[in-house]
Amino acid sequence: MYLTQKNNAFGHMTSGVCLSLSRRILLNSVGCRNTSQGRAPKSCKMAPKHPCTKCSKQCTLKEDCLKCTNCNLWSHGQCLGFATRVFKAWKAKNTGLCFLCPNCVGPETAFPGEPVRYCDRYKACDALARLGTVAGFPPSSVAFKQGVSNELLLQETYNVYMPERPLVVDHSNSHVDITATEVLKEFHPVMLRSHEPLRVAGDGNCLFRALSLGLFGKEDYHVLIRLLTALEIFSYQAYYDFKDPNNIDLVKDDRVEKPDYEKLLKTVTGVSDGGYSYQVTVYAASAALGVAIQTYLPPTGLNMELASDPHTRKVHGRGVRPTSDTAVTVMWTQAGFAKGHNFHADHFVVLKPRDAIDSYNLVSGPEDEEGSEPEVAPSLSFLSPGSQDSDPSPLPSPESISDESTTLTDLLEVMSNVGDEGDGSEGSVNLDMYDIDYPATPSEGSSDDDEDDTPVSTAAGGHSLPKPGTYLSSDDLFDILTDVEVTPLECIPPGQKQDCYFVFDNTANVQRQESHQTVRKCDDSGAWKSGGPTNRHVFVHVAGSRTTEVKLEDGLYGTVYRKRIRGGRRLPIFTALQPQPQPDQVFVLHRAYSYHTNSQEYKRRISWITQDNTELPKIAVAEYLGRFPGRKPHGRSRNINPREYLRTDPVLLDKVKSKAQFQPPKRIWQELYNKEMKLDGLSSTRQIVNAKHRETKKQQQTHGSYANFADHIQNVQSMTKTHGHFVRSVKVMSNKVPTVTLYTDQQIQDMKRFCCAAQPAQGAVLGFDKTFNLTKVHVTVGVFKHLAVKRRKTGNHPIFIGPMYLHDNSDMGTYYDFFAELSAKLHDAPSPPVLGSDDEGGLRNGMKKAFPMSCSLCCTRHLKENIKAQLVKIGVPEAEVKNIKKALFGKEGVSHSDDEKQFRSRIAKCRAYYMEHAPQFDTYFKRYVAQPMEDNFNTRVKCPWTASFGNWTNNNCESINSVLKRAVDRKTLSLTDLVVTLEKLVKSQYDDLRLALAGQGDLVLCQPYARFYKSIDVWTTMDTDSRNDHFAQFMKYKVDKSTSVSTDGRLRVTTPNSRGGKKPGQNKRNCCAKITVAMKFLLQLCAIPDSGPKSLDLGR
Repeated sequence: MYLTQKNNAFGHMTSGVCLSLSRRILLNSVGCRNTSQGRAPKSCKMAPKHPCTKCSKQCTLKEDCLKCTNCNLWSHGQCLGFATRVFKAWKAKNTGLCFLCPNCVGPETAFPGEPVRYCDRYKACDALARLGTVAGFPPSSVAFKQGVSNELLLQETYNVYMPERPLVVDHSNSHVDITATEVLKEFHPVMLRSHEPLRVAGDGNCLFRALSLGLFGKEDYHVLIRLLTALEIFSYQAYYDFKDPNNIDLVKDDRVEKPDYEKLLKTVTGVSDGGYSYQVTVYAASAALGVAIQTYLPPTGLNMELASDPHTRKVHGRGVRPTSDTAVTVMWTQAGFAKGHNFHADHFVVLKPRDAIDSYNLVSGPEDEEGSEPEVAPSLSFLSPGSQDSDPSPLPSPESISDESTTLTDLLEVMSNVGDEGDGSEGSVNLDMYDIDYPATPSEGSSDDDEDDTPVSTAAGGHSLPKPGTYLSSDDLFDILTDVEVTPLECIPPGQKQDCYFVFDNTANVQRQESHQTVRKCDDSGAWKSGGPTNRHVFVHVAGSRTTEVKLEDGLYGTVYRKRIRGGRRLPIFTALQPQPQPDQVFVLHRAYSYHTNSQEYKRRISWITQDNTELPKIAVAEYLGRFPGRKPHGRSRNINPREYLRTDPVLLDKVKSKAQFQPPKRIWQELYNKEMKLDGLSSTRQIVNAKHRETKKQQQTHGSYANFADHIQNVQSMTKTHGHFVRSVKVMSNKVPTVTLYTDQQIQDMKRFCCAAQPAQGAVLGFDKTFNLTKVHVTVGVFKHLAVKRRKTGNHPIFIGPMYLHDNSDMGTYYDFFAELSAKLHDAPSPPVLGSDDEGGLRNGMKKAFPMSCSLCCTRHLKENIKAQLVKIGVPEAEVKNIKKALFGKEGVSHSDDEKQFRSRIAKCRAYYMEHAPQFDTYFKRYVAQPMEDNFNTRVKCPWTASFGNWTNNNCESINSVLKRAVDRKTLSLTDLVVTLEKLVKSQYDDLRLALAGQGDLVLCQPYARFYKSIDVWTTMDTDSRNDHFAQFMKYKVDKSTSVSTDGRLRVTTPNSRGGKKPGQNKRNCCAKITVAMKFLLQLCAIPDSGPKSLDLGR
């Protein structure tokens, strides 16, 4: 919804003062001298040619004087009575300031120091027009800056500020806005039970009129409020220019319209036709007035979820504390609203709480309420009418709510606790004038006694207070809290607590204080509201005497006596104690006060003491005064059928928070749900969802709240300094998405040992594959098998993670940047690595360009799947598809060729076969199949140890991809979170490698590396440096594959390179690696005739 408020009320305000001053500002911005200083008149004995506007005496060079820019009249500085600093600012040279005399800024002739304040008669309309003149200039221009500076100095010169707000705003002369009432009756009738809209004039200043009416009870200050709001926007561009790179976004919601800065300047000064007031304007008004403003938009058909609507919120402007109480509530409404028509907000009114109704914040409950557990989104909540001593009326059932109300209205109807309307008491509210069909009120026969018939168990382990209704004295508290023989309770016990106290263990809170965490004061009595900050007083307590409150001054403890002096004031008199108390006699008494949200007569105080030099019992005393008022639903609950609020055990909530990061809420509920229905147990799965949401928000704030991709790139760039051992480079290039390279020195060492072995023995293939859905970009992961260890259960070498590349573009140039960096790291390796990948063109081309001397393997599984898909696409029968695949990848196929002659021959036969049965396949074969097949054959010849793999597949990469998806719980993480997760994975693999050195964990050392084994007894006696040195030696060790050592370690011999030798002219494989002619003949005799198409024979 386009929510705006029209404003074009100041088109008539351009007076001669505004235009004259604006012209002079423009002249000053191009180099003219300061006009406020002017040319001082010469001294003469004739009649004064330049009389002072105050004393009518001559203004001369010998005296400080100022000339008004508008009326050209002079005034003595002494007569004006300005402060010295202000007068010097006007007299400063080369500032371009234009001074206006008191006659030109106000309709009366008056000067500072008189009883009448300037803000009562300051021409704010002219000031807005002057600001509107400079609004058309760029904010960086000289004219703009001089115009704003001039208005700010005028405001300071004439003390233009808002009057003091009355303690009680008088709205006796205000009238109810009938149109806004109709809007509430249509969309949110329950609001009329607690609030009423007040009418303000609709002349384009309705926002500022509403603020003036709500704060002062009259609309007279609306122009002044608009002026202060405009000065706020003009002065603090970074807060309101959302295109500014240094913008400080106070709104933090993209659903709220954020206008251009130039448009906002023109609308707030009221000089543009059809201008508007935006939600951003409310933030500026909040900062200008220094108060928190509540905005409220009724839940219409377009914004039925009122709790998530961005225009219903508590607005804290620049410099306004979030804990500030709401000073005024303004409501978005529509002028000329007609029932049944679409709602379009274009007007503001004041939403005033009714008399005898203590209203909460519209968006959130009390800021300092103990036990408040916020939901995922804020909600509306109100206190019930009536006195605080009376119990609230029962909530109406959902069936009794009018059918005309929407679902949200029904929800809010149940949330509002409606007082007894038919008893004619003072607290009741007469709503007959609105003609609204509300649910029936409870029967008159109900009473407070009926609600208290439910038995409540009394808390065990408590002690009665010596004087009911009075807290324990400080002497009694010290006797209890210093008693080492007292047996404290584990916590405040459940049950009813009235005029009693409990002694409980406070160890957990002491530890939380030491770690600068909030102290927990929880029980089963419902929601509490803090009575203020915790009191902290120093006492001297001597055994056998009374405690004395003291104060420390100049290193001495003493008492403070306040002596009444003339005028009624009390003068504090400090008297040092003689003798001074010993350190073990000085205590600090902490007392935290709170009262129940249902009744202020039910109070609680928790006390504990601390001391610097001695160990005291870590206990605390909880005191309860008054009659327990019972529990009621939480004030911020949005459930249709809310339950009574009970505070959940904080220890249980800590368990929920720790599990919420890795498990879904339903599973946590099944694990932690208390079947015994304890009072402090979990109430519903919604509580777990809220805890998970809060933890997610904390993580977002840690890595940048609601950070976009650019913010995450900045975070990762900063990690190159803090996590430089893993985050190696972040490259930002024009017209390309930034890339991130991740690897550790340990990974590079292992790649040199196992993937770049110079001896023609078995090595490890360095495979790469691109995976998806881990973050907003692709992740290309390198993998290799760690040949120094084996898995204890299977005996296979484990798959280790290699270098990783985070990128979005997948062209050859992008991949080349990654592999070129790896090639530079492996330049001193014994031999180039054997690289493997799938058949992705950009990946393979970048790999070959960066490693021109390396052999490469292409995954045959991907080749088979792609070839089959292409043959099916062109309509080749299934039998022919099988024959073509067999010709390429069978045991007698192209992929198992031993020499180049055999490879060329089989390629030719395969091509002749598919040209006969599938000639359309030839183009695809030449483009996508021929080169990968030739690469695999060349690697098989140059690196014979790869022949043991047969048809090589990239399954190792697929396995690691599955591990990565499990690590992120198959969710898409932010870039920063993913980098942190990948670092933890790599670290965990090398931690397992360390455990293998001590014979622990799932990995065991292979024979060449068994020399590094240390028994667990020896390992535990080694210090950290010794363990690190031992692990470093293990990482540097390279097996000399040209020799072999016997099992007992006594003999080392040279290992033969040939595989049994080769006869001169021999060109066939070893017998064990092929089917001989005799065996082939026997198999053909035993074979069953096949009626299908003739198979392709690629043998000799």
